[in-house]
Amino acid sequence: AARTVADGSADATLMFSNAFTAGKVHEARVVFYATQVVQLRPGLAAHNRQDLVPLTLGRMNGGCMDLAEDTKLPWKFQELSNQVSGVRMLATKRIDGFCTTSEAIADALASSGLASEFAQAQKLELSSKPVWLMLSTRLTPAVASRLEAGVKELQRTGAIDRIFQARLGGSYVLRLPK
Repeated sequence: AARTVADGSADATLMFSNAFTAGKVHEARVVFYATQVVQLRPGLAAHNRQDLVPLTLGRMNGGCMDLAEDTKLPWKFQELSNQVSGVRMLATKRIDGFCTTSEAIADALASSGLASEFAQAQKLELSSKPVWLMLSTRLTPAVASRLEAGVKELQRTGAIDRIFQARLGGSYVLRLPK
């Protein structure tokens, strides 16, 4: 997504800042805060990041920078193309953990029908990060302003919170910027 926004093929995306996006996109507005987690397969436990080192961890297309940037440790990553395949690989024990966000894992578990299998499985929290509205630097100022204003309005009216609750359940609490 970041690559298509950076090269002007797309106008915007929502994602974390990273080394690739720096200077290539305009970080217009924090949309919400997400928690980066490693969802472990049922039966596994980890007390800290060090406990994750011997495990095979799924990640989305080179993601999981919270761990990957620590190059002193020999991480074993399995590249995944979508969230649902990640939870299915966890369920079949093809991977030991899946590095993603708490929102994405909740959605993938519900979408795959595997939520009950993972009800007692551990999620190790890695960090809390802002998710940005990232805009192409090729956008006209008028279009960029409209996109920013649209996100601001979704936040102000609570519509963005309702979207997340509809997808992730009524007990989900979206963390918005103040």
